[in-house]
Amino acid sequence: MSGFASFDPDRFVGEIRAPVAIGPAPLPSDWQHAITLLQDAARPSYASSARWAQVVQDAVIFANTRAEEAVQAGWTLGNVFGFDPDQPDGFVGLVIDIRGASVLRVDPNVAWIPHERGCRFHYRHMPDDSPLLWELARMGKGRRR
Repeated sequence: MSGFASFDPDRFVGEIRAPVAIGPAPLPSDWQHAITLLQDAARPSYASSARWAQVVQDAVIFANTRAEEAVQAGWTLGNVFGFDPDQPDGFVGLVIDIRGASVLRVDPNVAWIPHERGCRFHYRHMPDDSPLLWELARMGKGRRR
């Protein structure tokens, strides 16, 4: 169970915006900017409204809970928000793989995501110069909500 049963994907745009901070330390400015760009991005034409809303919500939650850990472990914006336009669904960055779960831990090469039978592992494999999710519309791969 994802824990977001009351989440309405048709209303997510204005409801998940909140100051993004990690405890007493502020979120790095490039991560704050990334979250803002993602929230404002056009939904990719191949992603349902519900799926895109989940990705955005997962990104905000991850930034609030694990960004500092990810940065310290060497994860880049490309590793977290990147995508491969040659993949059928275009999604390969960490936030795409969270799918409503909570990331338990971020190591230099893997993020631990709970699963009904234990943990799923998302391996850090995106090159640092990967296109980012909010660039889909600019590349002609998005559509307005």
